[in-house]
Amino acid sequence: MLEGFPHKSYPTGWFQFAWSAEIAPGDVKPLRYFGRNLVCYRGEGGDLHVLDAYCLHMGAHLGHGGTVEGDDIRCPFHGWRWEGSGVNCEIPYGSRPRMKLRIQSYPVEEVDGLALMWFSPSGVAPTWRPPLIQAQETLGDYFDIYPKCTRSDRMKVVPQLITENTVDFPHLKWVHRWDEGEPELLDFEAVGPRFTSTMRGELATPNRLAKMETTMNNYGVGLSVAPMTGLRHMIQAISAIPIDTDYSEVRMTMFVSAPPGSDKSEPDSLAKGIVRGQAREALEYHKNSGDRHIWENMRYVASPPLVSEERAPTQALRKWAAQFYEDDVSGVKTP
Repeated sequence: MLEGFPHKSYPTGWFQFAWSAEIAPGDVKPLRYFGRNLVCYRGEGGDLHVLDAYCLHMGAHLGHGGTVEGDDIRCPFHGWRWEGSGVNCEIPYGSRPRMKLRIQSYPVEEVDGLALMWFSPSGVAPTWRPPLIQAQETLGDYFDIYPKCTRSDRMKVVPQLITENTVDFPHLKWVHRWDEGEPELLDFEAVGPRFTSTMRGELATPNRLAKMETTMNNYGVGLSVAPMTGLRHMIQAISAIPIDTDYSEVRMTMFVSAPPGSDKSEPDSLAKGIVRGQAREALEYHKNSGDRHIWENMRYVASPPLVSEERAPTQALRKWAAQFYEDDVSGVKTP
């Protein structure tokens, strides 16, 4: 666990566990998130499911050898069959056709090519729906996201650190080199499970000075969706799903607008450069640049000494984020 981080439980909310295009009908994949072994599969009709990994009969891992039949998954050990809801629906031998048994299942939603699962440590059902990214409505034509406009890596980070970046306007200059002038936080707002902030700054590129502006929409602490202007109209989605209390799988998805007549399956040179650049800034480990080397080597300061310009947004985001933890410590004060 990150030193100094006040929350000990996993957060509740929607978390990306895959890109939709990774999992074809009939595919079965083992997963490990939230300190649990899980299995995901896509039914023959196209529905995606996530369950706890182990068959309740004799404990076989359904992600290693399990097979899809219709919308169900069959255990590789003794053939017991389980519905996407986790309910036992067939025992293929003996006198009982089924038992009143149910493997823990997790709600799944697919949004603009992102596969999301709902997690709550206590098993609470979803209290809000995941966002619609609305890439088509926002961008018009854009390059296919998977696989060429996506990146992912296992990182030593808790998801909230990534969320806190969305109000941390000073770090844009010192970490991401938005150093032509001073970056600004224009506004921020917390509404239910969504926290929105808008930042603006200037970034020197090899060809020109880019006037950057981004509105970051955080949905819980697991997903941030950020329309961006300055280089080319695009939307960046950053997600983090805990693997365990120390590590998360961090995914970046870039929806980059495509010029008329483009081959949508092949990003052009600017789109490729944007994806490379964003991956470098957030996911790759570089000793003296980017977020990752900060996140993986820091401790969390629960009551930091903040200057006046950063106090209100930082306090607001941390108070908002506390609602997603079952060990709520929202009473922690920031001086």
